[in-house]
Amino acid sequence: MHYQSQQGITLIEVIVAVAIAGMLIGSISTLTVISVRVGAQTQTSVRALFLAQEAMEAVWSIRDETVWEENGIGSFEVAQEYYPLLLSDPPLWELGEGVESIEQFTRSIMLEQVYRNANDDIAEMGTEDPDTRRVTVRVSWQGRNGEREETLTAYITNWRE
Repeated sequence: MHYQSQQGITLIEVIVAVAIAGMLIGSISTLTVISVRVGAQTQTSVRALFLAQEAMEAVWSIRDETVWEENGIGSFEVAQEYYPLLLSDPPLWELGEGVESIEQFTRSIMLEQVYRNANDDIAEMGTEDPDTRRVTVRVSWQGRNGEREETLTAYITNWRE
């Protein structure tokens, strides 16, 4: 009789061990799925950030390679969307009007007027600074939980003045 009691306990131990192993395997597979999703989301965010950085560098290049008021940053309308456009022969950046679609991403550049206060600091209101623009680059895409966006903002000046 003592032997049968021992078998019953061993069977219970096996059932408990299998249940614990099942929970561990389920938890590990859930963590693996979450890890793969987060990795894919991170990869998409990094790609969007690279696209935003490329657009910002295009604006800097345009500023450096052109005359501010004639064909440079100062000649573009403010509060209008643009996108970077690489011309060939010779390779130069230009801004096209509108929004650009690249793969799953939408990219735009917005130039905004800048104002300075009496201390010559950038301010919300004050005297218009014709030699400075606020540049905002936005890259957006549709993520699992709605629209996602990476944004870069910089102030760019007519450094030749």
